Amino acid sequence: VEFRVKLSVNAVSLWELSIYLFLLMPDVSMRRLVWGRANNFSWKRLSRRFGMHRVTIYYKYLSALKRLCDDLDEEKNLKTRQKLQKLLNI
Repeated sequence: VEFRVKLSVNAVSLWELSIYLFLLMPDVSMRRLVWGRANNFSWKRLSRRFGMHRVTIYYKYLSALKRLCDDLDEEKNLKTRQKLQKLLNI
C-alpha cells in the first residue's frame, strides 16, 4: 500500500523557508529548542530535555528568536523577509 501526500505550493514554500531560517541559527541546541516549542512541547518537558530550569529555557528561546529576527533585519535577507511576509499574508 502506497501513501501519497498532496502538498500545496504554499506548504512546500513554508517548509523551504523554515529550513532556511533554521540554518540561520548557528547553534544546534537553539534549533532543537525552537523546534520543540513549535511542536507544542511544554516548558517543563523542554527543561528536562536540556537540563535547565524552565525559566532559563524560556529566556534562551526568546534569545534564539531575537537572534533570528536580527539576522532577518539585515539588508542581505530582504528577499527572505519578503517571502515570509507573502506566506504569512502580512
